[in-house]
Amino acid sequence: MGKKQGLTVREEMIDRAYRGGVMGFFQRWSQKKSIHRQKQSDEKNPASETNDG
Repeated sequence: MGKKQGLTVREEMIDRAYRGGVMGFFQRWSQKKSIHRQKQSDEKNPASETNDG
């Protein structure tokens, strides 16, 4: 699984935790913002992405 796909899975896990009441709004917002920044960084530097498969 590539880095971008891994970030998408992580984003889905955060949404599930929020819907389940495990985390609050600001924690969800902060983590999703961090993932969004990582995705933007990867788009600017495509050579940093690795495929392990």
